[in-house]
Amino acid sequence: MDPLTYFPPELALKVVLQSPLSAVAALEATSKPWRAFLAAHEELVFAHLAGEDVSVDEACKRHEFAARCWEDMKGWRDANGTQGRRQTLLAHNWRSEKPQTTEHTVKTGRNLTWRFKIDLEHRLVITTHTHGGLRVTDLDTDELLWSIPEVEIRPHAHLEHDKGVMVFDRYGNELEVWKRADLDDPNAPRGQFKFIAILPHPVMTRGYHLADNILAVVTSTGAIFYWDLSSTPVLLRTLSHEPGPTGYLDKTPTALVLCTEPQIRICDPHTGVLQGVFPPPRPLPTANVFSIDPPPSIGDEFLPNEYAVALALQPLRVKRGGRSPSSEDDEEMVPIEQDEWSACHVDGPWLVAISKGGRVLVCSDWEGVLEDLARADETCAIIEVESDGNDLDHGGWLSVRHGRAVFEVVDHVYVLPLPEPGTLPSTSPFASPVLATVSGAMPVSCLWLSEDAVFMTFARMSVTLHPSNLMPAISADKHVRWISLAPEDQETGGGSGAGGDNEPPARLLQVGPGDWGAHVVDADEVDGGGEWVTEEEVSDEDFSESE
Repeated sequence: MDPLTYFPPELALKVVLQSPLSAVAALEATSKPWRAFLAAHEELVFAHLAGEDVSVDEACKRHEFAARCWEDMKGWRDANGTQGRRQTLLAHNWRSEKPQTTEHTVKTGRNLTWRFKIDLEHRLVITTHTHGGLRVTDLDTDELLWSIPEVEIRPHAHLEHDKGVMVFDRYGNELEVWKRADLDDPNAPRGQFKFIAILPHPVMTRGYHLADNILAVVTSTGAIFYWDLSSTPVLLRTLSHEPGPTGYLDKTPTALVLCTEPQIRICDPHTGVLQGVFPPPRPLPTANVFSIDPPPSIGDEFLPNEYAVALALQPLRVKRGGRSPSSEDDEEMVPIEQDEWSACHVDGPWLVAISKGGRVLVCSDWEGVLEDLARADETCAIIEVESDGNDLDHGGWLSVRHGRAVFEVVDHVYVLPLPEPGTLPSTSPFASPVLATVSGAMPVSCLWLSEDAVFMTFARMSVTLHPSNLMPAISADKHVRWISLAPEDQETGGGSGAGGDNEPPARLLQVGPGDWGAHVVDADEVDGGGEWVTEEEVSDEDFSESE
């Protein structure tokens, strides 16, 4: 019996919407009436098969893909096949022992980049800088779209951005609020922002976080200000917590997360009442301590065929047990009771924190632990990464999104796959590997994860010899680098390593011994001409004298 003959169309459609893709494909091949019926309801049927209730254009806004993978989608029929295949290949690449990656660099000017925010929907990169100023750059072309001069924004300004609204520091205790101009005027130039308000605070601010139009600001005296930025800024409430140094702030609708020394405090976002602390007050079992051995250092040599090895993501494994020094030069880790937690993020069931001593705290059910401390034995783990034994802040840059955490420790950036909710990290050889890459000639100052890429600041040192000066001139640039794992990038010429639209420049330099390392430079990026030299022409003595 043909349902199209005996059932009303709306009932036949309901049956189709309960069917898997294989059944829909079989129906389409059954007869011309079925083919015509499915064509008439194509968008609804294939949107349902994709698990979506909106158009393709709206659905793409729910995802955070750095690759431009939605542009050629004409409808849900097209999107089902293409996006299904893409998601399978992307998941395989994240799990691979040899992930295929493509390098991209967004050049953000000669002023060293400090913080950045990525707007993937509008393909924008917003940056603040070491010497002040703010720039809005096209993610794909490096074109400067709009900027605020250096003299108007303080050096090392923090930056928040969400849904077209951005917030950054002023001199003193004030914050500035700006909004993307096209939200009010569709004809406004792309990437341009307009001033909205100045938010005053009576004491020095220590950190702030913006999400869903709600800005939380924490101060050095223990005051917490909640602002509503959905229209004209309105101060919703002022809370208080125990005064003391607060180095990092995160929030959810149900929790306010404060990184204080020496613990992470979880407070009620409406009352400020302390709900609990991490790591849990009682020590974790030894079985909950893991480690990751860092990848080999690049060292003092940098050959052309090592470019991909140096920059691409290298797979590592989580091991049971704490980390032990691998050589006489490798320092012992700071005792955990003396360690300081410098950053913490929550995302769904996961809470992840990074310490100055090179530890990562991972909890896969943080709300469950707040309700019952016994849950910590099942869901909380300490992962020891690496340490060079000094007191500098080697942890602090962290992003937790899409079931992964990206963080920097010493001179490497790590991408850690998070455990299933309610479990500990897996040491199985079949589990997704930890991926690591070098962090550049300077420590990173910002990190971010999309579904298919890792974004970070990345610095390179440059050396030039001028005829009028016997001393080599050393300079640096620091831009936004992103490593794509997207299948599209691999199919269009990136491949593993240098790849994509940023092929490695031809000239190589050794800029100094030890951690300074060697790197690739491009003569077109440096003003003033001068003579470019190869790494054999610049000795360690030259470097130490000029420094």
